[in-house]
Amino acid sequence: MVDLRTVLRSRAVRFVIVGGGATALLATLTYVFLRAGAPPFPAGLCAYGVSFVFAYLMQRNWTFGGAGRHSRTLPRYFALQFGLALASGGLAQVLVKTLKWAPAEASAVMTLCVSAFSYLGSSRWVFADNRSG
Repeated sequence: MVDLRTVLRSRAVRFVIVGGGATALLATLTYVFLRAGAPPFPAGLCAYGVSFVFAYLMQRNWTFGGAGRHSRTLPRYFALQFGLALASGGLAQVLVKTLKWAPAEASAVMTLCVSAFSYLGSSRWVFADNRSG
């Protein structure tokens, strides 16, 4: 039998749980805002904003144990996520348009790549231990 406490000690597992939760929140809020009559662009933008704040706070406070001050980690988190958003668009473009991959395959590979780089960037830069300065 698997001990849940042991599994949740893994930072990578917590990272995936928070990321999955943020994705579910984004999809749910977008749907709710659209069903409530909000125009698509503001609906998506507001849903993304709420999901971003949720993900940042949960990654910082639960996944990475409150590492770093917000004045350092929040701008880094924003920069990382902005860069990864651009990279995901670029990678999807190359996979679908240049390499002629099917959308489902391209989406899966892009999601895995961006998620891996998000974890590496978060653990080694955004929320890295900064005791030396």
